[in-house]
Amino acid sequence: MPVVMANHKKTETSAKLKKFYANMSNAVKLAETEWGVDTLALGFGCASTRGQKQWFEEHLAKYISYTKADYIDSSNDYYNELAKGMYDEFQGYNSELFVVYLNDGSLYFNDECSDLIVYDVNGEKGPNQYGRDLFYFYILTGVDAAWQMLKLPHFNTISFSRLLQNGYEETYSREERKQNCINKSSMAGCSALLEMDGWEFKDDYPWKL
Repeated sequence: MPVVMANHKKTETSAKLKKFYANMSNAVKLAETEWGVDTLALGFGCASTRGQKQWFEEHLAKYISYTKADYIDSSNDYYNELAKGMYDEFQGYNSELFVVYLNDGSLYFNDECSDLIVYDVNGEKGPNQYGRDLFYFYILTGVDAAWQMLKLPHFNTISFSRLLQNGYEETYSREERKQNCINKSSMAGCSALLEMDGWEFKDDYPWKL
């Protein structure tokens, strides 16, 4: 029975990750088509949940199926749980977070900057831990000429800074992605590993769901 339950959990989490990645990729593409590539410059920037809310309402809301979008702070139990299980360098831990609650019971929020998204597969339910039900993604930003060379989708599992370092080529091997996931040495290490594996949890996936 434990094995059956574990496999069911993997299948369920895999399906939600696939769905979220597809839906967010499509939403970002549609926003870019409507507003132009400079939309992805995310001018409201870091450490501004009010700006994140404004950007969401103006550019993404109509392309996403969600139940509500709201702020949470230290009066919220989920907010307090996040500090225990997040990526080691959780960016400053905002005094409040802007959270988008999706129709399937999952949610996402911005980790301080609007281009860094944390997806929680099962919403506010536990364990609320990196690589288990919390997964990082990026919205790649930039509108210079070199940006046009990018072949990767703008909603992705690798940061724009990493692409800059490697001539706009994504160079992590599977083993590197796995080690990033294990060591938490890359915020989206686990997401990047799962993306390479087709959003499936292979036998050597580092974290027990």
